[in-house]
Amino acid sequence: MMDLKLSKKNKIIAGLAIAISLLLYIWISHSQTKNRLIKQLELGDSSLKIKAATEMTHLTFTGSDIVDSLALAINDVDENVRRTAIDSLIRINRDSAVKVFRKSLGSADPGIRMDITEALEAVGSKSALATLNKVEENTNLRYEKARMRGVVDQMRNEYAKEKEKRYKMHKKAYGTEHGY
Repeated sequence: MMDLKLSKKNKIIAGLAIAISLLLYIWISHSQTKNRLIKQLELGDSSLKIKAATEMTHLTFTGSDIVDSLALAINDVDENVRRTAIDSLIRINRDSAVKVFRKSLGSADPGIRMDITEALEAVGSKSALATLNKVEENTNLRYEKARMRGVVDQMRNEYAKEKEKRYKMHKKAYGTEHGY
């Protein structure tokens, strides 16, 4: 074997070149893995989506593109995909997860809203609990409005029944429909 004698300066340069090459290799492979997982989460079947969401929690560097793709998966029709995406978001970044959860609380799907509510309870941070309190206030307000509409509807029904009863009494007494 040939013994290379390098100056101290050249040894430092060679060491830095090796370190930079290694970091570049890690960064490129990470980017490729991240892109593959995002595609699987967006286009795959349920089992691939679950696998991709789970693998995303093991990535060293996560960015907004990972959070965005998991945010889309929260609205998936498959309950298991939703729950895995929720769990992955919480593991990756709790603050980002709470922000995403706030947006998903407006979903028309009650299953999604229930999963998000449970996730906010699991996070337990101040912002998550504040969001839950706001949801509870809105829910109580909607319930109260619905209850009041029910009272109004009940009063309308009773008035209509009373009007019908008076109409029948008038018709029986006078044998005519005059006045009604």
